[in-house]
Amino acid sequence: QEERKLARLRDEVKAGPEDPARLWTLALSLHDGVLNLPEARACYVWLLENHPDFTQVQNGTCLYRLAEIQFAAREVRDAVKRYHELVTQHKDHPRVADQTIRKRLEEGYKILNKMGYPKPK
Repeated sequence: QEERKLARLRDEVKAGPEDPARLWTLALSLHDGVLNLPEARACYVWLLENHPDFTQVQNGTCLYRLAEIQFAAREVRDAVKRYHELVTQHKDHPRVADQTIRKRLEEGYKILNKMGYPKPK
């Protein structure tokens, strides 16, 4: 069932590629539904780069979801960078307010330290 929904969403995005709401719906389905994280990541990056006025980009949710994918993929340096962006640009985001981001940053620093990278400034 999720695969059929995904096929329909892809067709909708192809029909209207400049509609950020359709792309967001596709990204959510890819991320939460079928767990196609590389494709979901591409959708989030596209939204961040091409639709800065879209609500989910404006409120930081898109950035948070991208950072979570990068963290899960152990692209820790990129994830830490995204989390820092989230903290500085979206102080009111729920994940910043509830300390989730602070915990992720601490975990990220530990991993980076184990990998021999210096702590980002």
